[in-house]
Amino acid sequence: MRMKWCLTLCFAMAVALVARAQPTPPAPADFKLSVVHYEVRKEPINRTEILFWKGRAFHVASDSAEVIVFNPNTDHIELLDLERMIHTDVTLEKLDNGQAKLRKAINAAIEKKEKAGGKGNQIAATMSRNLIDPKFEESFDAAKGRLRLKNPSVQIELDGEEDADRPRLERISVSLAILAKLGALRDPQAIPCFTRLDALKAMISGRHLRPTEMTVIYRLAGPPKKYRWTYAIVPHLTAEEIGGLSKISAVLERSKVLRFDHYETAPK
Repeated sequence: MRMKWCLTLCFAMAVALVARAQPTPPAPADFKLSVVHYEVRKEPINRTEILFWKGRAFHVASDSAEVIVFNPNTDHIELLDLERMIHTDVTLEKLDNGQAKLRKAINAAIEKKEKAGGKGNQIAATMSRNLIDPKFEESFDAAKGRLRLKNPSVQIELDGEEDADRPRLERISVSLAILAKLGALRDPQAIPCFTRLDALKAMISGRHLRPTEMTVIYRLAGPPKKYRWTYAIVPHLTAEEIGGLSKISAVLERSKVLRFDHYETAPK
């Protein structure tokens, strides 16, 4: 019995050592993804640059003094406010929990409307369910790299192109998901991002295509709402951009650390 136990222990230790010795996925070369957000007008409402440098992703928006930093070797993102010189951490688990909490709240509202009865409540309940459990009709044009997803409340058209750099695709996928989930955590009253996340996953993970443009039309109460994002990749960073990222890293080290809720409410 003792010999059997020793052999089992040795085998477990050997497995652990082999697992520990497995190399981590290689980081892609430094690059940048420019994301431009439109609504109805032709002029963009926001521009975000995601700069991938030394394995980390830096999200910099044109309308904000905040930088979002994600290191894939950790389980959290860092939010740095360059004006207030403060920063905070948000775990990836918190982002996922925020999604779960939002889904639960919407489900509760759906059930309440369904129990109340009436045509108006039924329509509203169905629309809400289409946002969190879309059950899309899906079509894909391989020649154009165009994915179409549709249900009675949401229509998504997503264009993509071949990208053989799988580590780069993975970093893009994670970064776009972080932006969407963080936005939902901060503004749970906004249109939920579940459908957009599903579309990006179907394009990047499902077909290994890098997104170039996404248009989403929501047909909810009132006139349809249209949102559009374009994604353009720049395969190299400039010396100026690298210098700016070095300064951001230095500021991150010396800025004041706050809890997330305090960071969100701290005076400007």
